[in-house]
Amino acid sequence: MITTERLAIRMASEDEMRRFIDEQTDMILRTAYREMLQGCLDHPDQREWYAIWMIELRDGTHIGDLSFKGLNADGSAEIGYGISEEHQGRGYATEAVRAAVDWALRQPGVTCVEAETEPDNMASQRVLEKSGFLPSGVMGEEGPRFVKNREIRNGRRNSIVIRPVGEDDAEGFFQMMCRLDDETEYMMYEPGERRDQTKDPSRLRNVIRAAQTGGDLLLAAVDSDEIVGFIWAERGKTNRVRHTAYIVVGVRSSYRSLGIGTEFFRRMDGWAKACGIIRLELTVECDNSAAVSLYRKCGFAVEGVRPKSMNVSGRLVDEYYMGKLLG
Repeated sequence: MITTERLAIRMASEDEMRRFIDEQTDMILRTAYREMLQGCLDHPDQREWYAIWMIELRDGTHIGDLSFKGLNADGSAEIGYGISEEHQGRGYATEAVRAAVDWALRQPGVTCVEAETEPDNMASQRVLEKSGFLPSGVMGEEGPRFVKNREIRNGRRNSIVIRPVGEDDAEGFFQMMCRLDDETEYMMYEPGERRDQTKDPSRLRNVIRAAQTGGDLLLAAVDSDEIVGFIWAERGKTNRVRHTAYIVVGVRSSYRSLGIGTEFFRRMDGWAKACGIIRLELTVECDNSAAVSLYRKCGFAVEGVRPKSMNVSGRLVDEYYMGKLLG
């Protein structure tokens, strides 16, 4: 049983599944539910990954169902869900999917949960986005696929969650940026502003808003509601570079070497492919060996050097230009 503020999500018994199948008038759904039942019979030790999960209000009213369609050898599971028409538009689908996916990602051996929607089913896609899914860059049989990965964990700290940044995060984003290295500080100023003037979150609020409206990617790494890192992929604005995205990454020093950067780039690749981006670019100071190593590991190659450029702190540094082509 998985419970939320308004819902109870429970695994149906075999008898319930048989009755549920018999009641279906849609032959496609009936076939899918029969496959779920057969999965339960074939895999009794993994029944939770094949069964129909009934979505009910706390008073027992049945309003929908979901399932995970099995657990794959690589630890991935695919979720499917539906809410009856008379109960749609009240946030039940998002509430159920969030709770079910959170439960799934806590189970041993599970690495990610995926989902697939029809291309024009914007309501279902919004449910996935609100539940922390991102485009995987893969087209399935029905349409685009989305993925939510297991949280990054470290024995010394709580779970680190990777999620999109919203305008409500501006203050927390600002506090994180104040602790980062100089190479990301320019994001906190409008063009032409003096670097010695008082900083405030307004610039970052503008960055967040622009990312949301312009289709850019802006993700945060969050540890116990504190933002500890980010990745920003800004799409090219002119025809010449409209298939290029420019990358800025920052992770607080105490959170490095936990795999956050690698996870950022893995998710960004899926977003880029889904958006038709074929090239990624970034710059990095030549003496930042850890960052250069990370970018190489993520498929970037050095394409040139910009010598003795002045960073925002007034220090002269050499910078690598690095790029990556997506297949």
